[in-house]
This record gives sequence, C-alpha cells and structure tokens, in this order.
Amino acid sequence: VEAAIPTEDRLRLEQGKWLLTSPLATSKDVSDKIGISEDSTFIICPIRGYFGRTRPDVWEWLAAKSSSKG
Repeated sequence: VEAAIPTEDRLRLEQGKWLLTSPLATSKDVSDKIGISEDSTFIICPIRGYFGRTRPDVWEWLAAKSSSKG
C-alpha cells in the first residue's frame, strides 16, 4: 500500500488495515494497483457512507476525502 498509494490518499488504521482513496474504477483495480497476490486473504470494498466509533484522525480523514469529491 505504501509503495503504490500516495501518502495523502491513504490512512493506516492498524497493521494490514488501511483506508484508501483512489480514482480507480473498481475494487479489483485497486487490488491490482497495490499488488495483492491471489494467495492472499483480503477484502477491498467501497465506502459510500460511514458510522461508528474510532480515532478522531479517522473521522477527519474521511470528512476531508468525502468533501474533496464534490
């Protein structure tokens, strides 16, 4: 992830868990971009809305990325 996605377009939640923003069309495109191999276990899914409890920096990152799309 760090090698394939620019710093401003990624937020590490914890080891092996990231939030990403990408202009790529599909989750498969993102998988290919970050080089996930077929023998790995992973899930990539788009986020269109969110709710929950987490660190303040996560909410700030999500809000900034959501507002930059408009």
